[in-house]
Amino acid sequence: MSFKEHNNRDISKKLAEYITGIELRKYVAKKVKQYINLENPTVFDGAVGSGQLEQFVNPAILYGVDVQESSINATKENFKNTELEIQSFFEYSKENLVVDCVIMNPPFSIKFKDLSDTEQKNIQKEFEWKKSGCVDDIFVLKSLKYTKRFGFYILFPGVGYRRTEEQFRKLIGNNLAELNRIDNAFTDTNISVLFIVVDKNKTTDNIYRELYDCKIDKVVISDNWKLDAS
Repeated sequence: MSFKEHNNRDISKKLAEYITGIELRKYVAKKVKQYINLENPTVFDGAVGSGQLEQFVNPAILYGVDVQESSINATKENFKNTELEIQSFFEYSKENLVVDCVIMNPPFSIKFKDLSDTEQKNIQKEFEWKKSGCVDDIFVLKSLKYTKRFGFYILFPGVGYRRTEEQFRKLIGNNLAELNRIDNAFTDTNISVLFIVVDKNKTTDNIYRELYDCKIDKVVISDNWKLDAS
């Protein structure tokens, strides 16, 4: 089956969205399979686009949100079973939704101050400490409530060191199962990104990490390390 791509590049550039390369899509599917032993898991994506990240995951049902109507329409063509909404993720609320996993590549480094008043107020209802900086962290934290256990995220590296995401790093803590760097991941930018796996049931301080290069489809190096509690 052919996979329909849709990205309005003028809009997407403003929203800091990039086209996910095929190798990264396959990488995501491999990671999902590693942690979730289901052929067709239910999936939620709060920045679903045309469903690129889920292409090889084959979700039984894909729940999603996106601000671009044309992207949502493409997703509906790409997957048989979907429940999708055209709106900001920060205005999305789905009571009692619990899926097998969350998969997301949220827009990079959108500023809290650039969101609408409604979006800001909605965020602060759940995360009252969030008052400035970028909202990459909130995409992750808000979406985690929809998964039974696992979340798989492609993120801008800034979440690992920016001061305004310090609270995010503390909240994730020992729930971090993997912290990986991905090179050559996108078709329209050369930036490297983080790929993290969050396990809501994990309590140990052991974390796996690897450097994966999409261009050569290879894990270049990997190791295990312990989270520094300080």
